[in-house]
Amino acid sequence: MKITNTLLTMLVLTISGCALSPQIIVINPELFVENSSVATKPVVLLLDVVDGRSSEFIGKRGGVYEDTSDISTDANMKASLERNLASALNSQGYTVARKNETSDAALTVRINKIEYTVNKEKVLYTVETRVEIQAVCRKSSREFTGGYSATRKKDFVKVPSMGQNETIVNEALGVALQAMLNDKDLFSFIDG
Repeated sequence: MKITNTLLTMLVLTISGCALSPQIIVINPELFVENSSVATKPVVLLLDVVDGRSSEFIGKRGGVYEDTSDISTDANMKASLERNLASALNSQGYTVARKNETSDAALTVRINKIEYTVNKEKVLYTVETRVEIQAVCRKSSREFTGGYSATRKKDFVKVPSMGQNETIVNEALGVALQAMLNDKDLFSFIDG
C-alpha cells in the first residue's frame, strides 16, 4: 500500500511538473471586418508579415517551476497571421496577391513586440500582455506608416493554463491588428 501511494504521488508530481513546462502559444487571433470599411475601388495588395522580434520568447509564467516556465510563440505565427489578415482584407474588398504577382500596393505588417508578464499579489496572478505592431504600405513612390498597440490584463486565482495564456495573447494581438484594419488613414492611402 505504501509503495502504491508513493508511486501515485510521484505520478501526480510528474504530471503537474509537465503542465508547467515551457509553453508554446499558437498564434491565431480572430479578426472582424466592419461593414463600413469596404474598399472604394479594386486594389491588389501584396501582403507580408514580418516578425521583427529577436526571439519567439515572450515571458515567464512564474509559479513553482519558474526556471522552466518560459512562454514562446509558435514557429508558424507568420503564416497564421498572413492567412488571417488576407482573409480580413479580402472581406474588405481587396485582393491579396500571391507572392511574385503584380500588385497596386505592398502592405508589410511588422510584429515588433509581444510581451507577457505575470505579477503575484496576495492571492491573484495578474497577467499583462503587450503587443506592438507597425504597418508600412508602399504605393508607387509614396509610403504610409502606422503604429498600433494593445495591452490586455487579466487576473487569475492560480497560474494560468496554456489555453488561458493562448487566449490572452491572441486577444491582445487581435486588438492591435484590428486597430490597423480600422485605420481610415491607412485605407485612404491604399484606395488613393
